[in-house]
Amino acid sequence: RLGFIYTDFTSERVGNPDALYQNDLDDYKDSSNRSIDLTYDGKTSEGLLLWKVKYYTGKNKDKWFDPVASNPDFFDDGLPRKATIDHRGAQAQVSLNQKYLLLTTGFDWMNYKTKDDTFTPRSTEYDNPAFFLLAKTRLYNKKLIFSGGVRYDEYEVEVKRGEGGKEDENNLSPRFGAAYLLTDYLKIRANYGEAFRMPSAQELAAT
Repeated sequence: RLGFIYTDFTSERVGNPDALYQNDLDDYKDSSNRSIDLTYDGKTSEGLLLWKVKYYTGKNKDKWFDPVASNPDFFDDGLPRKATIDHRGAQAQVSLNQKYLLLTTGFDWMNYKTKDDTFTPRSTEYDNPAFFLLAKTRLYNKKLIFSGGVRYDEYEVEVKRGEGGKEDENNLSPRFGAAYLLTDYLKIRANYGEAFRMPSAQELAAT
């Protein structure tokens, strides 16, 4: 099965009055988002092997307007501030589907670049490739289910134009769980997992 999704979203003159203690009621913003998703799902005739491939790309645009008609936030300049985010990514996975075991392995990648014509950081890039392995086993007539997996991520965040630095990190995140089907309508489950968050470009930028 092949899939194609095109998204085009635009909003204009959305109110953007800032914090309650310094409302600027004539401030507003225009936003747009355009993206393309391509997917391919397949499997063998007997369903023993299943696979999925996906690629996506898109752009977000924001423009903030701060008219000079009022000045409660002490920043009115009449000039719009513009920012864009270009993002892209890919996913690929293959699964072995047996009667009592489902095993899935794959690759996940995300990249985005930002540009801001007013505030620091003005130009950044974030890159995150990852690999994962998941397993699920079904016992006792599929009433007892154990699942587990691990994900390995590599991160790189760069603040460009001399306004910050470049940092990279990697992380291994495990997860596991269990579920039991008491009746056809009642299931109990417990899960444990770990996660990691890489600092954003703004957190690495100079002040």
